[in-house]
Formats: sequence, structure tokens, C-alpha cells
Amino acid sequence: MTRAAASGRRYAWDLRAKLQAEYKEVVERRYFAVTGQAADEQTLDHLIQTGESETIFSKAIMEQGRGQILDTVAEIAERHEAGAYIRPLFGST
Repeated sequence: MTRAAASGRRYAWDLRAKLQAEYKEVVERRYFAVTGQAADEQTLDHLIQTGESETIFSKAIMEQGRGQILDTVAEIAERHEAGAYIRPLFGST
């Protein structure tokens, strides 16, 4: 593997780790918004691994007003754009 390829791969993995950490923070904020309690690491990991991190928050969207819905939609759009940006780095289409 060339030095440039190794550097590119390292950059991609660093970027992936950063995005995962940011998403974990998003899940933590949303969990707090829904439950009023801080989530521990085990709970956050469980929510993310099982996909419940997305479904648990539909309750908050249903219970909150239009502003909360617009914020959630904007955040989803931002994550979609980030995914579209990094997808080529991993060779996915």
C-alpha cells in the first residue's frame, strides 16, 4: 500500500469515527429531550446498534409542535448530505 493510499484510508476512518461520535451526541441529546434523563453509554450504544435511536424519537416528534419537526427534518437532511459526501470515500454508490 502506498503512503498516499494509507493516508487516505486513515483519513476516511478518522472521518467515520468523527461522524459516529457526532451521531452519538445527537442521540444523547434526543434521548434527554424525550425522557428528561441523561443516558449512560450502554443505553446510547444499545439505541444506536438496534436502530431504536431513530424510532424512539418519533414519539417526540408526535408530541412536539411544528418547530421540533422542522429541526428534526433539518438534522436528517444534514446527515443525509454528510453520508452523500463520505460515500465515495468508501467506494459505495
